[in-house]
Amino acid sequence: QPRLLLMFRARQEFRQLNELNPAFGLAIRGRYQVRAHYYLRELSFEGPKYYLIGFNEIFFRHLREAAGASIFDQNRLFLGIGCDINPRVTLEMGYFNQFQRARFAPVYDLNSALQISLVFDQ
Repeated sequence: QPRLLLMFRARQEFRQLNELNPAFGLAIRGRYQVRAHYYLRELSFEGPKYYLIGFNEIFFRHLREAAGASIFDQNRLFLGIGCDINPRVTLEMGYFNQFQRARFAPVYDLNSALQISLVFDQ
């Protein structure tokens, strides 16, 4: 079994934003994520499975909403370590970085955080 897992995800979001247009307030945004897990041991190993994880996700506005401005909305980057505690429980922890453009001005914010995720799968 391969120790490297690559995942790709594309999403289209329709969001209700009243400050954008109080009469209607619908915003359309696209997202694309590339995610990688690298398992530190063979997957056939019994017990918890530890892995390195990283993802990059870019968000972009549709041209209609950019109104002449950049279509770039934000970028999210995560680097960390994860553990498949059992087939239904996963714990991930690492550095999360968000680079985001303000909605109505060419101003950018850079946010950093420690992110911890505990996922229960059915």
